[in-house]
Amino acid sequence: MGAVRDITAGEVVLTENALVSGPGSKTPPVCVECLADWSGENVCSKCGWPVCGAKCGFGEKHQVECNVLARCPLPERPDFVRSKQLGNCPEFALIFPLRLALLAQNYEFEDRLSLLMDHKEDIERHQNYENKWNKPVIAYLTKTFNSGVSKDDLLRGIVVGDKAHRG
Repeated sequence: MGAVRDITAGEVVLTENALVSGPGSKTPPVCVECLADWSGENVCSKCGWPVCGAKCGFGEKHQVECNVLARCPLPERPDFVRSKQLGNCPEFALIFPLRLALLAQNYEFEDRLSLLMDHKEDIERHQNYENKWNKPVIAYLTKTFNSGVSKDDLLRGIVVGDKAHRG
């Protein structure tokens, strides 16, 4: 395939919306909808995760995971105020893989998701696997409470998200 006209350096020739997005794994608490810095004031009325306000609490991106996160018992939910004070919230590592895993359950996205390569074995062998991915993501969503998402689907999301955040 070739261009039908000359293309100048820096010219945008294609744009596409991301199928899934989410915060990185090393971030202070942010709004789970728009990813803006979290003020520490508002949380989603259903699941308790940080949002800017009601509009973001009911936003399209956050609605993907909200019902799942709402299943988590209150004592097991992250302390976002403390995480804000510490400047890091490792639990945010679960948002992207959870969103991807939940989208994978939707037949509309099955074809697009099948194009994404994953190398789950690489993540499981990584020296920081336990603290970076197993404890805050997989164990939290499969053992702390039943999210209904499998370890394999979460690993796939971790791999895809990790590659996306590293570029």
